[in-house]
Amino acid sequence: MGRRKVEGNDIFGSLVNSGLFVFGTVDSVREQLIEQWKILPGEHIVLVNHYAQTPKDVVLETLDIFQRQIKPALDEVIDHSYQVAAE
Repeated sequence: MGRRKVEGNDIFGSLVNSGLFVFGTVDSVREQLIEQWKILPGEHIVLVNHYAQTPKDVVLETLDIFQRQIKPALDEVIDHSYQVAAE
């Protein structure tokens, strides 16, 4: 992760360009994380969400979508990396 500098006055752009934050549609988030996992497969991910005023049902739906639609694709990348390492 290292140290990052803010690019000019564009704080939001700097965050986006850092690769530390992933957001978008389900398909977009899945693809972004798959690309990161191909470089450095991980067995854990930290989901930092701001739920201050988000209804509980929306929070639960978000976590459910991640578990059902994104995590399986990340598991495939991890499984593949284990296979490659075993060869």
